[in-house]
Amino acid sequence: KPGSGSRATLQTLFHEASHQFMSVAVGSVPSFVNEGIASLFEGIEILSNGNFRRDLPVPGRLAPLAQKLSRGTAMPLREVMNALENKPELYDYRWGFMYFLRMYVDEQGQYVFRDRLQDYMYEFKSAAPGDMVAHFQEFVLDHVKAPGIASFADFERTWKAWILALEKERTEGDKRLDEFRNKGRLAWLKDSHAEALRFYERALDLSADDLDSLFGSAQAL
Repeated sequence: KPGSGSRATLQTLFHEASHQFMSVAVGSVPSFVNEGIASLFEGIEILSNGNFRRDLPVPGRLAPLAQKLSRGTAMPLREVMNALENKPELYDYRWGFMYFLRMYVDEQGQYVFRDRLQDYMYEFKSAAPGDMVAHFQEFVLDHVKAPGIASFADFERTWKAWILALEKERTEGDKRLDEFRNKGRLAWLKDSHAEALRFYERALDLSADDLDSLFGSAQAL
């Protein structure tokens, strides 16, 4: 788009490059998965020193999605997942769904769905799933068995609360770094070194140069 700047251009390039990867590595997949995975690549930022940051929230996706959720005008996830047409209004939901699967962290500092997300993507290499929700329930939720997320309704409720909290952090200041550092410090004081390391690693996922988290990781190790 005119005037959108180099970052927006790179976001588009990363997004479209993901489609090429999906086509070669997996093949034909439902647009919900194809566009949802591609939108994750929009959260990459190349820094002036040549380094890059990844897994960033995409404000242009997050803000309108959170607005719909807070107003009660959001589409049910079931409709989003099973939509046959590739409508523009679906993209924010697809991004939010996949970003949650990649970034949701439990009380022990572990990424709950990240490993299964990769398997979920490649699962479509074998066959079309039919109903996307039933397939997701069986392949992801029943396999992961995350506490408090047994059913798809549980998942949607947790997802909604997480997205709204993420938008609040974006507008008011991201508190996740402090949260992960504090939980890491508390775990270390309890001699739970493996748990401490997980929380410090989550903090470093957000800020790779954070000195407190680097020092905490060294202590935990």
